[in-house]
Amino acid sequence: MAALEGSEVATLILVKALQQNAHGINKPNYVKALVYSYWGEQISRDNKKYLAFSWYQNKLGSGSTPEEIHRARALLASFTIQ
Repeated sequence: MAALEGSEVATLILVKALQQNAHGINKPNYVKALVYSYWGEQISRDNKKYLAFSWYQNKLGSGSTPEEIHRARALLASFTIQ
C-alpha cells in the first residue's frame, strides 16, 4: 500500500510539473498533464488525492481542445493496455 501511496503522490507532482514550462521547449505539456491526471484518478485509493486528480482534469480539460483531449485519452489507453 505504501508503494501505491508513493505512486499517487509522485503522479500528482508530475501533473503539476507538466503544467510548467518544459525544459528545452518553453511551453507546458498540458496533454501529458491531462493523461497523468486521468491515470492518477484510476490508481487513487485516497479520496483527497482522487479529488485533486479530478480537479486537475477539470482545469486542464476546460482549457484543452477536443483534439488534445482525444490525444490524452488515446495515450492513456496505450498506457493501460501495456
